[in-house]
Amino acid sequence: MAGAQGVTGPPYTTGPTGVTGWTGYTGWTGWTGWTGAQGVQGNQGNQGNQGIQGVTGFTGVTGWTGVTGPVSSLTGVFNVVLTNPVAGTGAGELVVPANISFSDWILVSHDPAPSITIDLWKTTAGGWPPGGDQSICTGNEPALSSDQANTGFAPGVWETPTAAAQEVVIVYIDSVSGVTRCTLSLLCRTT
Repeated sequence: MAGAQGVTGPPYTTGPTGVTGWTGYTGWTGWTGWTGAQGVQGNQGNQGNQGIQGVTGFTGVTGWTGVTGPVSSLTGVFNVVLTNPVAGTGAGELVVPANISFSDWILVSHDPAPSITIDLWKTTAGGWPPGGDQSICTGNEPALSSDQANTGFAPGVWETPTAAAQEVVIVYIDSVSGVTRCTLSLLCRTT
């Protein structure tokens, strides 16, 4: 048989905590190393080749030479505009301001197939009214025959291609077809 357990002794008191020791110094940071030398700059690359030059454009076409102007003695133009002319009627009168000689005539129309024959009668104020026997065209009247323009000379073609100051020239429609509008121009020179 075992003997009885002995009595537990009194507890011991814990002694005070000792003083904490000094923290050691942090060591010095080492020196930063030297920056290395800058490298040598590389050579510049070669310049590229120049591009091919473009083709030179074509030279433009030379323009037409203008029509030679009238001689200096040309002093005037009588323009007679005929609208819806009627055959067998007078279409206008020209009072001549000075002694003139007709040199050329020009007849134009914008109609597609105009046909017209125009006679010119000449008289004085005292000989009014004129008649076909006073024609100055002698069968060579200004005319269009399905064409839109025509020209002609008066000297050597008309029997009397002249008119004196204050004479009257009558524009007379011999025949007409397909004309709504046309213009007769009479070029003249002083004599």
